[in-house]
Amino acid sequence: MKKNVNELKAPISLENHKFIVGIEGLKKKIEELRMMMVESAYKKGFHHQETVEISQKLDQLLNEFESITAKQTSIGATGQVAF
Repeated sequence: MKKNVNELKAPISLENHKFIVGIEGLKKKIEELRMMMVESAYKKGFHHQETVEISQKLDQLLNEFESITAKQTSIGATGQVAF
């Protein structure tokens, strides 16, 4: 998605900053869980309880991320996120 010049020059509000930090934190946690799941599957197997629990938590975070990014793409002309 290409931004116009006005969007690029607009100051980052505190609200937008919190949103960006939240997204980045969520991405980091998703990556950490993904690595933990792969390691658990390698060491203990795909059907081990630990691997399954990590996979389920990862699914929850991925669903949350998808929900947030879908809402982000529905930003209206006012620049407000539709929650």
